[in-house]
Amino acid sequence: MPETAVRPPLRAITVGITERHPLSPETIADSATRARRARDAFEAEGNTVQSTRLSTRPILEDLADWSATAILDYAIGLDRQVRDEADDPILSIGTAPADRPDLGLERIAILADLLASTRSLYGTVQLATVINGIRTEAAVAAARIARRLSRETDEGFGAFRYAVLACVEPGAPFFPAGYHRGPASLSIGWQGASLVAAASAEGSLDGLTERVREAVVAAGTPIVTMGERMAGELGLTFGGLDVSPAPAGDDSIGA
Repeated sequence: MPETAVRPPLRAITVGITERHPLSPETIADSATRARRARDAFEAEGNTVQSTRLSTRPILEDLADWSATAILDYAIGLDRQVRDEADDPILSIGTAPADRPDLGLERIAILADLLASTRSLYGTVQLATVINGIRTEAAVAAARIARRLSRETDEGFGAFRYAVLACVEPGAPFFPAGYHRGPASLSIGWQGASLVAAASAEGSLDGLTERVREAVVAAGTPIVTMGERMAGELGLTFGGLDVSPAPAGDDSIGA
């Protein structure tokens, strides 16, 4: 990458966990260690890494035959494990598949209790998928979770760890949307607004798409190359680089 090129900070290095819930302490510890090793490797190459994250399968699917009380007890213990093992205690418990007509909407409400009772867990409700379409009656149940979290967590911060999704596939590194399925993986998301801003400052809107593409390729290629190498060393599948601008504060494309 040229010395003058923008080097975006890495917002998230996310390890996807392949095992089903309930997860063992050993699985959490091993996944946290893999995330730590990936972070250290990227930082050694001069990258700024803002957080490492763990992403799991949808908890309400894996524990479909568990009672709400049992799931809550497990989630509280999982939260404690993550805070003990991970440098950045951030873990996705997956998405509640509200698009499925066989899932009772009262089951979705469990998610509010899980997030309100923990500090490190993130979760979502999926209202629509390509397979099942949209389940409009689930929207109210999903909204009630957001309202509860805004009222029942300190300064409403629990709502930051929750989102409502539509047709979001597994594997995204960004939270709260990210969740996992399939082989254990390593995925990366950057804070790339600076790339767009720099490309926009170079001239008129004419040719902006090409300039942004060139900037993304120049900055992203070494990240992808290292991500593929680290995934191989850690025994993970490389899930790719999410090139969303992901602005933050003054690092914005607003202007």
